[in-house]
Amino acid sequence: EKIMFKNSFKRRVSVALATLMLCSCRSKGGDGIFKRGTYTGVSANGRNGEVKVEVMLSADKIESVTVGENSETAGIADPAIEKIPERIVEAQSLDVDTVAGATITSNAILEAVSDAITQAGADPTKLVANTGDKEVKEETLDANIVVVGGGAAGLATAVSAAYEGETDIILLEKMSSLGGNAIRSGGFIEDLNPGDDRAIEMTDSYTKTIEDMLRAGPQDDDEKTVWDDLVKAYDEYKASGKTTLFDYPALLAIEYHRVEGSDCELNMPYGEIVNTFDDWFINEVGAKMSKMVGIVGYTWPRWTYPTDYTRGNGYFAYLTQYIKDKDFDITIMTETPATELLTDENGAVTGVKAEGADGTIYTINAKKVVLATGGFSANGEMLMEYDTQWGITTPDIKTDNNPGSTGDGITMAQKLGGATAAMDNIMMFPLSTKGNSDVSGAFGFNGSSNLMINTKGVRFVDETASRFEICHAIFEQEEPYYYIISDALNSGVDEMTEEELQKSIDAGVVFKGDTLEELAEKIGVDADTLKATVEQYNTACETSNDELFGRTSFADGSEIVQGPFYATALEPCSHITIGGLVVDDNYAVLTNDGKPIENLYAVGETIVGSCGLSAFAYGKDLGARLANAN
Repeated sequence: EKIMFKNSFKRRVSVALATLMLCSCRSKGGDGIFKRGTYTGVSANGRNGEVKVEVMLSADKIESVTVGENSETAGIADPAIEKIPERIVEAQSLDVDTVAGATITSNAILEAVSDAITQAGADPTKLVANTGDKEVKEETLDANIVVVGGGAAGLATAVSAAYEGETDIILLEKMSSLGGNAIRSGGFIEDLNPGDDRAIEMTDSYTKTIEDMLRAGPQDDDEKTVWDDLVKAYDEYKASGKTTLFDYPALLAIEYHRVEGSDCELNMPYGEIVNTFDDWFINEVGAKMSKMVGIVGYTWPRWTYPTDYTRGNGYFAYLTQYIKDKDFDITIMTETPATELLTDENGAVTGVKAEGADGTIYTINAKKVVLATGGFSANGEMLMEYDTQWGITTPDIKTDNNPGSTGDGITMAQKLGGATAAMDNIMMFPLSTKGNSDVSGAFGFNGSSNLMINTKGVRFVDETASRFEICHAIFEQEEPYYYIISDALNSGVDEMTEEELQKSIDAGVVFKGDTLEELAEKIGVDADTLKATVEQYNTACETSNDELFGRTSFADGSEIVQGPFYATALEPCSHITIGGLVVDDNYAVLTNDGKPIENLYAVGETIVGSCGLSAFAYGKDLGARLANAN
């Protein structure tokens, strides 16, 4: 088939060395290394809990390894679950490479196999002999388009170009699977024109929010450039008699200007670009998307997500299946990071160098190269270098971003004179589970409505404010973490199993109380203070009048009224970087003097002003442009 997931791991083990290794750990009784049988090994150190493996052993050989019961994250952990057992059996050793992007799961599998081997009477530490040097070779490939990065922007670019008729496309991904930051996200993308089947009603609360905004007028000259468009669109909406939620590109542009500091006029085209993607993704690719919801950090509930997959997995499941269904000419090479951009004597980009996990050095000649490697949220040194607002003082700062987001595309382009901008525009995310970077325990994430309290039991911010404002408010508290308070009706517990809930409680991430008094005791706050906070918050929900912080937008069902009650301990972490490479209207990378670097393009979080799942929309746009430019 045309789509080829080419994993470059090809470990070759010397038979003599392997035999020597096995002989070195034979039991003194001479009956072999292991007690024959099938053993179940367990590790408690998986990403989301226990990982169990079944290991079949003969006297002198690991016959098979099968990963069994686990709670690892689908899409991210899958490559480790598939590849680590294969590598152990092939090498007859525990000294195998972990899978890039799934290191925790990889190590948990190795630990569980070690447990099984111990049960079989052998010493697992003797199964870590060096299996020899990897074979190094060189290979030259040719392509019309090379896309560097298999996240939202990269995959959408490749698929869109193929959809428009382009062939000979190679996509390089340094991690073990596609997905990048998007697969770890909540899966939310904007949709300004969802249609009646997915639209929500224009409530009194939303009406008050938009009319208060219009009454206040533009906040600066930048907003004035699109303000008349917004006023006209809202007048037309009211005259139409529609009852579904009002939305418009100018409203999106103004909100993003207020949240992220981006330019309103530059944001205006995005409404059309994202709607083009949504229409294509739903009607051509066949995705099933949710009704509109709100998310933390944005006032307006213009977000949707795939309903039949977890988090961002749906986009990649749909798009990879679409590649197969359409037999697109796309070669996907995982665990193969690009290391260098190739140029001719005039400085035009002619391809890339890349390195496979088996050491193979690829020279890939290409007519066009697209950098879609993401931002640099997982590169602590770069965060420290460019940070001007958060006071980042250690490269060990937590991130909920893809561990592969280390700024590779940005730095490769900079070596060719590529210009960057807004590199200090770093977004922190307020929903990181305290103690790690997982957001799955964020109970009470009721769209953009939730009650946030500090460690004193009181509200400290408008919960629908921008992520920047919320994170700054958290850092101003006596303790730099907080709790989301929810109840039986809006906690999301009904979507979880009892086991999943108990794991979060046992981990000290989620606290449960049948009454507010019991919950207050468990999180160490004064019961009367917590009850008073909840009462004030409920009144604000009912009246859409928040006397403390001026919040006006409340989703239905936001009140905290019915036990049991829950508190989730959360803290900020590095989320996305909004700065990046400067590109022109066709996504061509520009130099500091404003000239395009020939044949080099960039998209997604790699470029300035683009972040989140907007990368799918921009990738769709770029792929079509590249294909139709031929």
